[in-house]
Amino acid sequence: MYDQVWTWAGQRRIRENNIGVAPERIVDRWEQLLGNVAYWLDHDTFGPDEACIRYLFEQREIQPFHDGNSRLLRLVVNVLADVSGVSSTGASRYAFGRGSDPAAMRSAYLSAIVDARAGNLQPLVMFSRHGSKDP
Repeated sequence: MYDQVWTWAGQRRIRENNIGVAPERIVDRWEQLLGNVAYWLDHDTFGPDEACIRYLFEQREIQPFHDGNSRLLRLVVNVLADVSGVSSTGASRYAFGRGSDPAAMRSAYLSAIVDARAGNLQPLVMFSRHGSKDP
């Protein structure tokens, strides 16, 4: 999953990308997100499953690194699921669209991101669990 990522991992993005906040806003937005997720979990603002995927979506929108953002997110969100109690509900770790057709998985993922940007995170939750937007 991580292959050669570790040779440059942790180097914050310093240039504009086609997605993500401006590089000078990365640290502030990420700190705010970490505070938000702690609040969500401490105050049951969202269920643990939605809080985990909301974190995934929000960090994806920040794009703190040049590359490897999705790999890091898959790891962090599964650890967050363990810590937040998602695993204690009997739910398995997130599959993140594992399937036999990568093009279909990417299309479903991007469609779920569009829905999340419009305020509907359920398709992204379903994709993260099962690989599609549908239950």
